Amino acid sequence: MSEWVNILCRALRETDIKQINGNLVRYDYEGNVEGKCALGIISCDIGLTLERGKDEPSYESIMGVAGVPDEFNKNETNLPTIWRIGLEKNIELTMRDDYNQHLWANIFTLNDAGLSFKEIADWIETTFEDVE
Repeated sequence: MSEWVNILCRALRETDIKQINGNLVRYDYEGNVEGKCALGIISCDIGLTLERGKDEPSYESIMGVAGVPDEFNKNETNLPTIWRIGLEKNIELTMRDDYNQHLWANIFTLNDAGLSFKEIADWIETTFEDVE
């Protein structure tokens, strides 16, 4: 399995931070981290900081620093559809048509649909098990 797949999956499996949706990170009124989405977890694991009141890194930059090849990060891709997961889990995946073109968008969509960090890591491993 490729190193970038290991980086993404390790970050998602080893965290104990509360999972949220809709944002990379959410803070309480005192500035403490309440939770992070899957991309927020990956971002911090690879050294990109998320600070309250500062610009967040772009989704493409998070994937790029993690080592995700451009073919899955920046270009139109032929990633396997994630709609099957929605049917299997009996959840509705709401996404724009262009979201299936980038790995980051699929991760964001699966996170916001309610899949756990572990389930997202499993999907990444299964999807990219033959990619070097």
